[in-house]
Amino acid sequence: MIYTITLSPSIDYFVNNDKKFNSKGLNRIEEFSVLAGGKGINSSIILKRHGYDNTAITFLGGLTGNLINDLLKKEKVNVVNIPVKEETRINVKYFDKKDHFEINGPKSKISNENISELKKKLEKLNSKDVVLIMGISEEETILDLAKFVTSKKAKIIIDIDSKVIFELLKFNPYLIKPNIDELESLFEKKIKKISDVKKYMEKLHELGAENIIVSMGSKGSCVLSKNEFIHFEGQKPDEVISTVGAGDTMISLFAAKMLEGATIKDSLLFATAGSLGTVSSIHLSDDKKTKYYLEKIKNNI
Repeated sequence: MIYTITLSPSIDYFVNNDKKFNSKGLNRIEEFSVLAGGKGINSSIILKRHGYDNTAITFLGGLTGNLINDLLKKEKVNVVNIPVKEETRINVKYFDKKDHFEINGPKSKISNENISELKKKLEKLNSKDVVLIMGISEEETILDLAKFVTSKKAKIIIDIDSKVIFELLKFNPYLIKPNIDELESLFEKKIKKISDVKKYMEKLHELGAENIIVSMGSKGSCVLSKNEFIHFEGQKPDEVISTVGAGDTMISLFAAKMLEGATIKDSLLFATAGSLGTVSSIHLSDDKKTKYYLEKIKNNI
Protein backbone atom coordinates (compact mmCIF):
# COMPACT_ATOMS: atom_id res chain seq x y z
CA MET A 1 0.00 0.00 0.00
CA ILE A 2 1.08 3.57 -0.70
CA TYR A 3 0.51 6.04 2.12
CA THR A 4 0.85 9.80 1.91
CA ILE A 5 1.27 11.96 4.99
CA THR A 6 0.18 15.59 4.82
CA LEU A 7 1.37 17.35 7.95
CA SER A 8 0.18 20.77 6.81
CA PRO A 9 -3.03 20.43 4.77
CA SER A 10 -4.98 23.42 3.50
CA ILE A 11 -7.95 24.66 1.59
CA ASP A 12 -6.50 26.27 -1.51
CA TYR A 13 -8.67 29.16 -2.70
CA PHE A 14 -7.65 29.87 -6.30
CA VAL A 15 -8.66 33.22 -7.79
CA ASN A 16 -8.41 33.99 -11.50
CA ASN A 17 -8.96 37.57 -12.58
CA ASP A 18 -8.85 39.30 -15.96
CA LYS A 19 -8.06 42.63 -14.35
CA LYS A 20 -4.91 43.79 -12.60
CA PHE A 21 -5.02 43.49 -8.82
CA ASN A 22 -5.96 46.71 -7.04
CA SER A 23 -4.04 46.77 -3.75
CA LYS A 24 -5.88 49.89 -2.53
CA GLY A 25 -9.48 49.11 -3.34
CA LEU A 26 -12.14 46.57 -4.18
CA ASN A 27 -11.35 43.63 -6.48
CA ARG A 28 -14.17 41.78 -8.18
CA ILE A 29 -13.26 38.36 -9.53
CA GLU A 30 -14.70 36.31 -12.37
CA GLU A 31 -13.49 32.81 -11.46
CA PHE A 32 -12.52 30.94 -8.32
CA SER A 33 -11.93 27.35 -7.21
CA VAL A 34 -11.90 25.77 -3.77
CA LEU A 35 -9.53 22.79 -3.70
CA ALA A 36 -7.94 20.41 -1.22
CA GLY A 37 -4.29 21.38 -0.80
CA GLY A 38 -1.07 19.99 0.64
CA LYS A 39 1.71 18.05 -1.08
CA GLY A 40 0.68 14.66 0.26
CA ILE A 41 -2.97 15.30 -0.57
CA ASN A 42 -1.98 16.28 -4.10
CA SER A 43 -0.04 13.03 -4.41
CA SER A 44 -2.97 10.96 -3.19
CA ILE A 45 -5.33 12.59 -5.69
CA ILE A 46 -2.93 12.22 -8.60
CA LEU A 47 -2.21 8.57 -7.76
CA LYS A 48 -5.90 7.70 -7.45
CA ARG A 49 -6.70 9.42 -10.75
CA HIS A 50 -4.10 7.21 -12.41
CA GLY A 51 -5.38 3.97 -10.91
CA TYR A 52 -3.07 3.63 -7.92
CA ASP A 53 -4.90 2.89 -4.69
CA ASN A 54 -3.45 4.70 -1.70
CA THR A 55 -4.30 6.04 1.72
CA ALA A 56 -4.06 9.74 2.54
CA ILE A 57 -3.18 10.38 6.18
CA THR A 58 -4.27 13.88 7.16
CA PHE A 59 -4.37 16.18 10.16
CA LEU A 60 -7.64 18.04 9.68
CA GLY A 61 -9.72 20.20 12.00
CA GLY A 62 -12.83 22.35 12.01
CA LEU A 63 -15.16 23.26 9.15
CA THR A 64 -12.31 23.67 6.67
CA GLY A 65 -11.04 20.23 7.63
CA ASN A 66 -14.48 18.77 6.97
CA LEU A 67 -14.50 20.44 3.56
CA ILE A 68 -11.15 18.86 2.64
CA ASN A 69 -12.45 15.47 3.72
CA ASP A 70 -15.53 15.92 1.50
CA LEU A 71 -13.36 16.95 -1.46
CA LEU A 72 -11.18 13.86 -1.04
CA LYS A 73 -14.26 11.63 -0.88
CA LYS A 74 -15.30 13.01 -4.28
CA GLU A 75 -11.89 11.93 -5.57
CA LYS A 76 -12.52 8.47 -4.04
CA VAL A 77 -9.32 8.75 -2.00
CA ASN A 78 -9.18 6.63 1.15
CA VAL A 79 -8.60 9.03 4.07
CA VAL A 80 -7.33 8.33 7.56
CA ASN A 81 -7.66 11.54 9.54
CA ILE A 82 -6.09 12.45 12.85
CA PRO A 83 -8.16 15.35 14.22
CA VAL A 84 -6.43 18.53 15.35
CA LYS A 85 -7.91 21.33 17.45
CA GLU A 86 -7.42 24.27 15.07
CA GLU A 87 -9.29 25.00 11.87
CA THR A 88 -7.31 23.74 8.89
CA ARG A 89 -5.69 26.71 7.19
CA ILE A 90 -6.81 28.47 4.02
CA ASN A 91 -4.26 29.50 1.38
CA VAL A 92 -5.19 32.15 -1.18
CA LYS A 93 -3.57 31.85 -4.61
CA TYR A 94 -4.29 34.82 -6.87
CA PHE A 95 -3.58 34.93 -10.60
CA ASP A 96 -4.20 37.62 -13.18
CA LYS A 97 -2.73 38.15 -16.65
CA LYS A 98 0.42 39.84 -15.35
CA ASP A 99 0.90 38.94 -11.71
CA HIS A 100 0.26 36.32 -9.11
CA PHE A 101 0.70 36.07 -5.38
CA GLU A 102 -0.09 33.76 -2.47
CA ILE A 103 -1.30 34.31 1.07
CA ASN A 104 -0.81 31.23 3.23
CA GLY A 105 -2.64 30.78 6.51
CA PRO A 106 -0.98 29.45 9.69
CA LYS A 107 -0.42 25.71 9.66
CA SER A 108 -2.09 23.54 12.28
CA LYS A 109 -0.18 22.61 15.40
CA ILE A 110 0.47 18.89 15.60
CA SER A 111 0.83 17.62 19.16
CA ASN A 112 2.84 14.70 20.48
CA GLU A 113 -0.48 12.95 21.01
CA ASN A 114 -1.29 13.42 17.32
CA ILE A 115 2.02 11.84 16.31
CA SER A 116 1.46 8.94 18.71
CA GLU A 117 -1.93 8.34 17.11
CA LEU A 118 -0.31 8.45 13.66
CA LYS A 119 2.18 5.78 14.70
CA LYS A 120 -0.67 3.58 15.89
CA LYS A 121 -2.29 3.92 12.46
CA LEU A 122 1.00 2.83 10.85
CA GLU A 123 1.82 0.04 13.29
CA LYS A 124 1.20 -2.69 10.69
CA LEU A 125 3.55 -1.23 8.05
CA ASN A 126 5.83 -3.75 6.36
CA SER A 127 8.36 -4.04 3.53
CA LYS A 128 5.60 -3.98 0.90
CA ASP A 129 4.46 -0.51 1.96
CA VAL A 130 5.62 2.93 0.79
CA VAL A 131 5.17 6.16 2.74
CA LEU A 132 5.44 9.61 1.18
CA ILE A 133 6.48 12.29 3.67
CA MET A 134 6.01 15.66 2.00
CA GLY A 135 5.65 19.36 2.67
CA ILE A 136 6.44 21.49 5.69
CA SER A 137 6.51 20.57 9.37
CA GLU A 138 8.82 20.64 12.36
CA GLU A 139 12.14 19.00 11.49
CA GLU A 140 12.02 16.85 14.63
CA THR A 141 8.63 15.50 13.57
CA ILE A 142 9.85 14.56 10.10
CA LEU A 143 12.96 12.84 11.48
CA ASP A 144 10.87 10.95 14.03
CA LEU A 145 8.45 9.75 11.36
CA ALA A 146 11.24 8.68 9.02
CA LYS A 147 12.85 6.67 11.82
CA PHE A 148 9.54 5.02 12.72
CA VAL A 149 8.59 4.13 9.13
CA THR A 150 11.99 2.63 8.29
CA SER A 151 11.95 0.63 11.53
CA LYS A 152 8.96 -1.17 9.98
CA LYS A 153 11.05 -1.92 6.84
CA ALA A 154 8.71 0.23 4.71
CA LYS A 155 10.14 2.46 1.97
CA ILE A 156 10.06 6.23 2.45
CA ILE A 157 9.80 8.92 -0.20
CA ILE A 158 10.73 12.41 0.91
CA ASP A 159 9.90 15.76 -0.67
CA ILE A 160 10.72 18.58 1.72
CA ASP A 161 12.59 21.88 1.36
CA SER A 162 15.01 21.73 4.29
CA LYS A 163 18.64 20.93 5.02
CA VAL A 164 17.36 18.28 7.41
CA ILE A 165 17.34 16.18 4.23
CA PHE A 166 20.99 15.38 4.97
CA GLU A 167 19.95 13.76 8.26
CA LEU A 168 17.10 11.96 6.52
CA LEU A 169 19.48 10.37 4.02
CA LYS A 170 20.75 8.03 6.73
CA PHE A 171 17.37 6.29 6.46
CA ASN A 172 18.11 5.47 2.78
CA PRO A 173 14.96 6.99 1.26
CA TYR A 174 13.65 5.24 -1.84
CA LEU A 175 13.23 8.60 -3.60
CA ILE A 176 13.88 12.29 -3.00
CA LYS A 177 13.02 15.20 -5.31
CA PRO A 178 14.72 18.52 -4.78
CA ASN A 179 14.15 21.13 -7.47
CA ILE A 180 17.15 22.99 -8.83
CA ASP A 181 16.76 25.88 -6.36
CA GLU A 182 16.60 23.45 -3.44
CA LEU A 183 19.67 21.61 -4.74
CA GLU A 184 21.58 24.89 -4.87
CA SER A 185 20.44 25.72 -1.34
CA LEU A 186 21.48 22.31 -0.01
CA PHE A 187 25.02 22.63 -1.31
CA GLU A 188 25.23 26.43 -1.18
CA LYS A 189 26.41 26.52 -4.80
CA LYS A 190 25.09 28.13 -7.97
CA ILE A 191 24.50 25.34 -10.46
CA LYS A 192 24.54 26.16 -14.17
CA LYS A 193 25.70 22.98 -15.93
CA ILE A 194 24.03 19.60 -16.16
CA SER A 195 27.36 18.02 -15.23
CA ASP A 196 27.21 19.90 -11.92
CA VAL A 197 23.63 18.76 -11.35
CA LYS A 198 24.83 15.19 -11.82
CA LYS A 199 27.77 15.73 -9.45
CA TYR A 200 25.56 16.91 -6.60
CA MET A 201 22.99 14.20 -7.26
CA GLU A 202 25.79 11.64 -6.96
CA LYS A 203 26.71 13.12 -3.58
CA LEU A 204 23.11 12.70 -2.40
CA HIS A 205 23.20 9.12 -3.68
CA GLU A 206 26.45 8.44 -1.82
CA LEU A 207 24.84 9.78 1.36
CA GLY A 208 21.95 7.33 1.12
CA ALA A 209 19.27 8.34 -1.42
CA GLU A 210 18.36 5.36 -3.61
CA ASN A 211 16.70 7.38 -6.40
CA ILE A 212 16.85 11.13 -7.02
CA ILE A 213 14.89 13.46 -9.28
CA VAL A 214 15.89 17.09 -9.78
CA SER A 215 13.25 19.19 -11.53
CA MET A 216 14.51 22.23 -13.40
CA GLY A 217 11.42 23.91 -14.82
CA SER A 218 11.78 24.76 -18.51
CA LYS A 219 15.20 23.02 -18.54
CA GLY A 220 13.60 19.66 -17.88
CA SER A 221 14.58 17.19 -15.21
CA CYS A 222 17.35 14.80 -14.21
CA VAL A 223 17.13 11.36 -12.63
CA LEU A 224 19.84 9.36 -10.93
CA SER A 225 19.18 5.75 -9.99
CA LYS A 226 22.03 3.45 -9.00
CA ASN A 227 24.58 4.07 -11.75
CA GLU A 228 22.16 5.38 -14.37
CA PHE A 229 21.75 9.12 -15.03
CA ILE A 230 19.21 10.64 -17.41
CA HIS A 231 18.68 14.28 -18.35
CA PHE A 232 15.36 14.86 -20.08
CA GLU A 233 14.96 18.15 -21.91
CA GLY A 234 12.12 20.46 -20.97
CA GLN A 235 8.76 19.99 -22.67
CA LYS A 236 6.07 22.61 -23.17
CA PRO A 237 2.40 22.13 -22.28
CA ASP A 238 -0.30 23.32 -24.67
CA GLU A 239 -1.11 26.04 -22.13
CA VAL A 240 -0.06 27.00 -18.63
CA ILE A 241 -2.97 27.30 -16.22
CA SER A 242 -1.34 26.59 -12.86
CA THR A 243 2.01 25.14 -11.77
CA VAL A 244 0.63 24.14 -8.36
CA GLY A 245 1.15 20.41 -7.79
CA ALA A 246 3.46 19.83 -10.78
CA GLY A 247 6.31 18.62 -8.60
CA ASP A 248 3.97 16.49 -6.48
CA THR A 249 2.68 14.90 -9.67
CA MET A 250 6.18 14.12 -10.90
CA ILE A 251 7.44 12.45 -7.75
CA SER A 252 4.23 10.44 -7.25
CA LEU A 253 3.93 9.06 -10.77
CA PHE A 254 7.67 8.40 -11.08
CA ALA A 255 7.63 6.39 -7.85
CA ALA A 256 4.47 4.50 -8.80
CA LYS A 257 5.95 3.43 -12.14
CA MET A 258 9.31 2.46 -10.62
CA LEU A 259 7.57 0.39 -7.96
CA GLU A 260 5.74 -1.44 -10.76
CA GLY A 261 9.11 -2.40 -12.22
CA ALA A 262 9.25 0.10 -15.10
CA THR A 263 12.58 1.41 -16.36
CA ILE A 264 13.96 4.73 -15.16
CA LYS A 265 13.37 6.24 -18.61
CA ASP A 266 9.77 5.06 -18.90
CA SER A 267 9.06 6.19 -15.34
CA LEU A 268 10.48 9.63 -16.05
CA LEU A 269 8.52 10.00 -19.30
CA PHE A 270 5.29 9.04 -17.53
CA ALA A 271 5.98 11.42 -14.64
CA THR A 272 6.87 14.24 -17.02
CA ALA A 273 3.65 13.71 -19.00
CA GLY A 274 1.67 13.86 -15.77
CA SER A 275 3.43 17.02 -14.70
CA LEU A 276 2.60 18.67 -18.05
CA GLY A 277 -1.00 17.58 -17.57
CA THR A 278 -1.08 19.22 -14.15
CA VAL A 279 0.40 22.48 -15.43
CA SER A 280 -2.31 22.64 -18.09
CA SER A 281 -5.13 21.89 -15.62
CA ILE A 282 -6.99 23.86 -12.98
CA HIS A 283 -6.29 21.12 -10.45
CA LEU A 284 -3.88 18.29 -11.22
CA SER A 285 -3.70 15.97 -14.19
CA ASP A 286 -5.83 12.93 -14.82
CA ASP A 287 -5.14 9.68 -16.65
CA LYS A 288 -6.56 10.94 -19.94
CA LYS A 289 -4.49 14.12 -20.02
CA THR A 290 -1.33 12.30 -18.94
CA LYS A 291 -1.75 9.78 -21.76
CA TYR A 292 -2.19 12.64 -24.22
CA TYR A 293 1.09 14.27 -23.19
CA LEU A 294 2.89 10.92 -23.04
CA GLU A 295 2.09 10.29 -26.70
CA LYS A 296 3.12 13.82 -27.55
CA ILE A 297 6.45 13.43 -25.76
CA LYS A 298 7.19 10.10 -27.45
CA ASN A 299 6.57 11.66 -30.85
CA ASN A 300 9.08 14.43 -30.05
CA ILE A 301 12.00 12.27 -28.91
